[in-house]
Amino acid sequence: MTPTAAEATTTTNKVAMITGGNRGLGLVTARLLGQAGVTIVIAARDEERLHEAVVALRSENIYASAIQADINVAASIAGAVD
Repeated sequence: MTPTAAEATTTTNKVAMITGGNRGLGLVTARLLGQAGVTIVIAARDEERLHEAVVALRSENIYASAIQADINVAASIAGAVD
């Protein structure tokens, strides 16, 4: 069944994986999508910054989790997707 236009544009039950989501534009994007009700998964190389970003997002009542990954390393991305 094809979703209606309203169903296709709703943010309920959506998940966004944002690379580089632990700082800068990635974090802003994560925050805005999270405020719209999207579940956030941020991926980045720096584990400490990932943790800090998730804590910050969760403090704003945004459901967020993190995956340590380097988009320049294929095995890292494959592990993140699995």
